[in-house]
Amino acid sequence: MKLLRLLALALILASRAFGAIEVSSVATAGDGLSVSSAWTGWDTALIWTGQEYHFKGGFFKCENFPNWMVENIALIGESNTFLIHTGSGDAVRFDNPTSWTWRVRMEHFKILGNANTRHGLFVRGARFGIFRDILVSDVTNTAFVFEACVSNSLENLGVSDPTPPLRPAHALWVGSRSTNAVDGSTGMIFTNFIGEKTTGDYTAVIKAGSDGNSFIGGTIEENAGKGLIVESSQNKIGLWFEKNLGWDLELQNSRNTVEGITSQNEVHISGAQNAVLRSKLAKVYVHPYANMNIFEGVEWTSTFDDQNNQGSTIKIGNIAPTNAGWLQWSAKFPNVNVNMWALQHGTTVNTNCIAASNFDLVAYENFLLANPTGAINGQRVTWRIKQGNAGGWIITYGSKFRVKTGGTFPVLSTPGNSVDYLVAIYNSSRDTWDIQ
Repeated sequence: MKLLRLLALALILASRAFGAIEVSSVATAGDGLSVSSAWTGWDTALIWTGQEYHFKGGFFKCENFPNWMVENIALIGESNTFLIHTGSGDAVRFDNPTSWTWRVRMEHFKILGNANTRHGLFVRGARFGIFRDILVSDVTNTAFVFEACVSNSLENLGVSDPTPPLRPAHALWVGSRSTNAVDGSTGMIFTNFIGEKTTGDYTAVIKAGSDGNSFIGGTIEENAGKGLIVESSQNKIGLWFEKNLGWDLELQNSRNTVEGITSQNEVHISGAQNAVLRSKLAKVYVHPYANMNIFEGVEWTSTFDDQNNQGSTIKIGNIAPTNAGWLQWSAKFPNVNVNMWALQHGTTVNTNCIAASNFDLVAYENFLLANPTGAINGQRVTWRIKQGNAGGWIITYGSKFRVKTGGTFPVLSTPGNSVDYLVAIYNSSRDTWDIQ
């Protein structure tokens, strides 16, 4: 063993002058051509330092992989490089349990576990790391775990179809070293992440305290539970959700941005001040007290269920099933839309207070100003009413309009082209419109 280590040290010194260490060259058994003849002994034959190590195409077997959390280390495989875990616990580890390690790198591997493998790739305490083109299969718990990681680049990570079937419960867990979320994972950029065919109650979760992470492209699909659960804030989500049995997306915290996604199942929002932009959704459910969430340029193909009794969901330029093909401006927030909204004249004039709080009408006949719809408590609505050229048209009021005791309902000026303003405030406790 001492001789092997001396040879390994000599190989490392030589590699620094001539390039990466070829890991298969230090294996003590196997030819790497199959699982049964995989290279073994390579893991203990090397002293792992801040150096580049090359894993040629083939099979590398190990009961307990080294802890590769070494600053500046680079593990580089090929498109057909397999790491086979035969022991228990986590398969591949980059683990700094108390602090941070800078610039670790792993590219081009397929990680194969077994019935005793818990996680596929476990990373804790990495900063400015790069993990690229890695597939995981045959693990029982989670394919990818990132704890207390900062500003890592994560590209083309995915859950691979297992053979024989041994599917992970979860695809991704992003969190902190402990439950108090004081050192959550932040600034993580996931590009083309694939989480599919997992068996647990959720596919991926970003835990509380892990803020400011991004998903660019990728898919969450064909999973037995919910898709992505976001417990933190200021994350950016741009994924494709398809054929999940549970909810596709759940935003439990505030100031997250969802943009350009497609969802075929439910999207639930229980946090405040989130923005959903330019996306196609099936069913949207806004929970009670989830205030000031914005939906802009969104199409939903089923229903939009807003349970927020504060009435502060803002919807701008959306397409709904009831008016497919048309833009719907609907700001459900008091006096957000200060522009004049033109009303259609007729013998009955309807006012949709979701659309605006200021309305413009030209009268060409006697008309009933019907009870407005879609208002929230305290919403102040103004009607600017202009007589047509002929003038003399008369306004009457819906049953919910009220005037002060002893007062009379306003009447319109009679000359042609004359203009009057009518102001009323909605009182939800009495379901009345109190004319000012």
